Amino acid sequence: MKFPLGQVVATPGALAAFEASGDQPLALLSRHVQGDWGELSPEDIAENELSLREGFRLLSAYKLSNGERIFGSSQKATAPAPACFCRRSTDDQSATFPSPRLNAPAYAPSSSPTPSYRSRRRS
Repeated sequence: MKFPLGQVVATPGALAAFEASGDQPLALLSRHVQGDWGELSPEDIAENELSLREGFRLLSAYKLSNGERIFGSSQKATAPAPACFCRRSTDDQSATFPSPRLNAPAYAPSSSPTPSYRSRRRS
């Protein structure tokens, strides 16, 4: 385990996506806390590694067996951190997750296939 895990929550859209795919949320949660960030860009993986050292927020992205994308986010990497799974979809308005920088505004996924928050922390 790369960081202590606190309360785990999921948006209704994420729960529906897990049910539709038959995939198990605990399998992806296990990957998230072990530092397997899924389908992130090399830059975002490097940001997560920095976040592990500095206590910033963490992001992961996984593709379910039916092709649906699920995102995981942990608020900070230094204390028992709440984790959230959300689904990126045009009809799921709850599919936003916090940016990696503490006390930063929420990050809403763009139309890009893999969200990148590389420049967000450096501002």
